[in-house]
Order: sequence, then C-alpha cells, then structure tokens
Amino acid sequence: MKKYSFVAILIVSLIVMSLIAYFKAESGFFVGNIIPEMIGVCVELLVIIFVLDKWQKKKRRIKALK
Repeated sequence: MKKYSFVAILIVSLIVMSLIAYFKAESGFFVGNIIPEMIGVCVELLVIIFVLDKWQKKKRRIKALK
C-alpha cells in the first residue's frame, strides 16, 4: 500500500468516526470510549507519517548535496 493511499484511508476513517461520534452522541461504550480513542489513533498516525516524510526528505536533500 502506498503512503498516499494509506493517508487517504486514515482521513476517510477519521471523518467517518467523527460523524458517528457527532450524530450518535450517546453515553454508550462504543461512541463514548472507542470512537474518541480511534480518532486519536488516526490523528497520531497522520502526524507520524508527515513527520517521517519530512525527515526522509531532509535526509535525501543532505545526501544529494554530498
């Protein structure tokens, strides 16, 4: 799976889970606990992907200069 398709899947799942949490705002276990946790995991994965991407690009630039 390519990086951009993985990011797209993460963003779509983040939107879907946010919509579920917004429209089904009940105190149940699934919406009250699991959905916010999954949203946090998706956001963390997106941050990690973008940080690692920037780090790799920086290493490539430094390597190209040598």
